[in-house]
Amino acid sequence: MTEAELRPVRLRWSALCFVLFALLALLVRISWEPLLTLDANVGRGPEEFTSNHHAAYLLWRVLAIITSTLGMTIATVVAALALVPNNRRAAF
Repeated sequence: MTEAELRPVRLRWSALCFVLFALLALLVRISWEPLLTLDANVGRGPEEFTSNHHAAYLLWRVLAIITSTLGMTIATVVAALALVPNNRRAAF
């Protein structure tokens, strides 16, 4: 199949994903009880594990800090500076 022939199929899949995401957002917005119950049931185990294991809490806390906006900005600057000495255009 050519790219032109695949375009309508990809567009339909994209539209379906958009509709499903919009539906999920609506259900969250209206606080649909079965969704809240599912969220509570699925999250209970990991929450209990993290609260019972301090090392796991620290791991997730450090990961949250590293991937925060400031952390990602610092990582991007470091990566760009590492590429500059090699005269790579990818750094800019």
